[in-house]
Amino acid sequence: MDNKTLNSFTIIGGGASGIILAANISKLSPGAIIQIMESSGDFGSGVAYSTDDPQHLLNVRAYNMSAFADRPDDFLNWLQSNYPQLDYKKADFVPRRLYRHYLNNILDELLDNPKITLHHDQAIAVRQRHNNMETTTSLNDHIYSDAVILATGNEAFAVSDSQHIID
Repeated sequence: MDNKTLNSFTIIGGGASGIILAANISKLSPGAIIQIMESSGDFGSGVAYSTDDPQHLLNVRAYNMSAFADRPDDFLNWLQSNYPQLDYKKADFVPRRLYRHYLNNILDELLDNPKITLHHDQAIAVRQRHNNMETTTSLNDHIYSDAVILATGNEAFAVSDSQHIID
């Protein structure tokens, strides 16, 4: 890729990684157009944070879970502001469902920006078209952007001969 400025992004995967990535792109490039695709329609949680069982804890302490590198206490501050009665501290292991609520809060803030769009659809092909990338969806929509980022999580997936994630 040449040194052109990237003004639009398609993020394939709307779980934790996709939402955190979108938030950071939006912060660094406020005018960027960001399209987030999630085939399940469950934006913000992904498999890791979809549990409601309070005994399912993060495997990382609260002080290491911020979505923003320049605001390392963001998650902890959010916890203390939204759940003051639980009195969480930096070294605590917090229920995964609370991290999902944090991600959903980030997503809600993102959606205040009209340049950020959610697509409940599956990407079936990504191709370079001239100076842009074209993402084809299972609904046969075509999304164009300067860059496509895969943020699909840990699930294994199969690509058949008729489907090409990247051509």
